[in-house]
Amino acid sequence: MTQNANAARLPADVLDWVSSKMGDVSNALDTSWPRENSQVWCVTSSTGSAYVKVSPSASDFEQEVAGYSYAERALAGTERPRLLSTHDGLKALLSSPQPGDVMRGLPLEQDEELSAHKEAGRLLRRWHDHSGTVTVGERDAARKRVTEQADEARACLPSMSDRLDPFQISLLMVAADELPELAELNAPVICHGDFSTRNWLWDHSSTRLGVIDFEKSGPGYIVEDMVWLYGALWLTRPSLRTAFFAGYGRALSWYEERLLQLLTVRLVVSYWHTGLTIGRDDLVDRGRLGMELLTKHLNREDRA
Repeated sequence: MTQNANAARLPADVLDWVSSKMGDVSNALDTSWPRENSQVWCVTSSTGSAYVKVSPSASDFEQEVAGYSYAERALAGTERPRLLSTHDGLKALLSSPQPGDVMRGLPLEQDEELSAHKEAGRLLRRWHDHSGTVTVGERDAARKRVTEQADEARACLPSMSDRLDPFQISLLMVAADELPELAELNAPVICHGDFSTRNWLWDHSSTRLGVIDFEKSGPGYIVEDMVWLYGALWLTRPSLRTAFFAGYGRALSWYEERLLQLLTVRLVVSYWHTGLTIGRDDLVDRGRLGMELLTKHLNREDRA
C-alpha cells in the first residue's frame, strides 16, 4: 500500500481499513471540530472521496449507525450522506461526501440565508414526522433526558446564585421545577440531536440544504432540536425563526415554547457554570451573553 505524508496522519489501523474499502489513500484532511474527542477526516483515493469518523465511544458509534439508518428512511438522498461502511472494533464509519458548504459562518445574502433556514425547517419537520409512534422505551428515554437537565439546573443554583440577578435565579429555579412536568405534556419524537448550523450544508447551486452528524440522534422532544437555534440566533434575529417555522409548517404550542425556553435556560447556565469550573473564558462568555439575551426576551414577554 502506498500513501503520502498526509494520509499517514490517520491512525494506522483506520488507514488500513479505509484503504481496504477505497484503495490506496492519497490524502487525509483532518476536518475534526476543535474538541478533544472529535476525529473526522476527508479521505481521498483513486476511487474518490469519503469521510471517515472514529466515534468517541461504543455507544456513540451505535447511536450514529442507527442515526444513519433513520436518516436514510426520513430524508431524500440529496439531504444526507450515505453510510458506506462501518467497523465495530475501530468504532469507525465511512460515509459519502455531501454537497454544499457548512452553514455556520457562511457569508450569504439575506434572502439566501432566509431560504436556507426555511429549508432547514422543512427538513427537520420531515425528520420529526418520520418518528411515527415512539416505543415505551423511547418515551422513557426522552423523559429521562429532560429530567437530567432539570437536575443539572438545580445543581447549578448554589454556585451560580451570586452571579445571577433575581429574575435569572427564578428562571433557573423554574427550569429545575417545570422541565419534568413539561416533558409529560409534550409528545416525544426521534430528534437529530445536534441540529445546529455547523451540521447544515448549504448548496448554492441547487439552493438545497443537507444535514450531517447523527451521533446524538435519538428520542427526545421536537424543541430539543431548536435549543441551539433559539439561544444563538433567534433571540437576536427573529426573521430567521420566522423563516424556519415557515418551512417547518406550524408554530409551537404554548407547552413546546415553554419547554424550549427552559431548556435554553439550562443550556446557557451550563455553559457558564462549566466555564467557571474548568477555566474556559469562552464558555463563561457564551453562557453570560445567552442569559442576558434570554432575560431581555423573557422580561419583554412578561410585560406584554
